[in-house]
Amino acid sequence: YDMNNKMERRFFQDELMRGRDFLDYTKEILLRGRIAAVKRGLYIARFAPYGYDKVLIGKDHTLEPNENADVVRMIFDCYANQGMTYYQIACELNDMGVKPAKGDKWNKSTISWMLRNVHYDGKVCFNRVRRITSIENGEKVTKNLRQPAEEVIIAEGKHPAIIDHETFVKAQEKCANN
Repeated sequence: YDMNNKMERRFFQDELMRGRDFLDYTKEILLRGRIAAVKRGLYIARFAPYGYDKVLIGKDHTLEPNENADVVRMIFDCYANQGMTYYQIACELNDMGVKPAKGDKWNKSTISWMLRNVHYDGKVCFNRVRRITSIENGEKVTKNLRQPAEEVIIAEGKHPAIIDHETFVKAQEKCANN
């Protein structure tokens, strides 16, 4: 396009607007697909939580417990039944030589995250955190915003729960008091 030509510049702007509209429409379709998959109990995140493997069944992804499931059970038992803190559990795991999914050592924020993860109760979750990208001082900044509870979708998953529901609820009550 010749941007000095008024008509060609107008055509170019129209093409940009059509492209943007098509992109917005495509994003809406993809979002509806993700929501439908979660409501069917499928796992749509990129990586499986600690204690699970992501498996493909037909065209759908779900979770299957792996050899680290016993570590997850131990974490919930220590917190819900034995009264240990996040830090004490992390130290115990490090002393036992148990390796976390990422990094070299367990820390209390990882334990806290695991205790709040609904996947261990046999559920799937979507829209818990919304990622916003903006430009501040010439730098690209990404912020994660926690969504209100009414916008979060939690559905019964097709995967087996690692933790029994009573222990999970007990841990959630304790986490809420923290």
